[in-house]
Amino acid sequence: MLVEQKGTTSYVAGFAFRHNREGDHAHVLLIRKNRPEWQAGLLNGIGGHVDVDEDMCIHAMVREFREETGIETSVRDWQHFVGLALPYGFVYFYVASLDAARFDVFQKTTDEEPVSVCLDTPPVGTLANVPYLLSEASYWLPDDPCARWPQRTQPRAIPEEATHAS
Repeated sequence: MLVEQKGTTSYVAGFAFRHNREGDHAHVLLIRKNRPEWQAGLLNGIGGHVDVDEDMCIHAMVREFREETGIETSVRDWQHFVGLALPYGFVYFYVASLDAARFDVFQKTTDEEPVSVCLDTPPVGTLANVPYLLSEASYWLPDDPCARWPQRTQPRAIPEEATHAS
């Protein structure tokens, strides 16, 4: 059960996967960050701050995704799959599975660039925790586009080194 952390800075980050088509590769939308400085140039999930007037973090996920990709989604598209407590706040991670008609219309709408990343191999140029998060996110999808990663029967912890800025 998701328990939102009140009284702390909250953030959301989402991974929208493109439905597989026969013979097509699995893709995920990430964003090339310009800020904060320690993330500049790296790929991360799409998201940002939860505004004070947003009563649920999932509403922030819908808003941030629209603002950063131009793609309209709804709360029904997103599934919360993990939370990460950090010294400066709490991050709620979400996953969505979009069909090609919706996924392929992403566009640059801010100073940061959304990027469709093929998942034939683990992505490079990401924040340290992104490959772990993508692996976890894939288990919440009905079509499991990341089946190429080892199967697990229970969730695993994100390694400590993946929770630090490097």
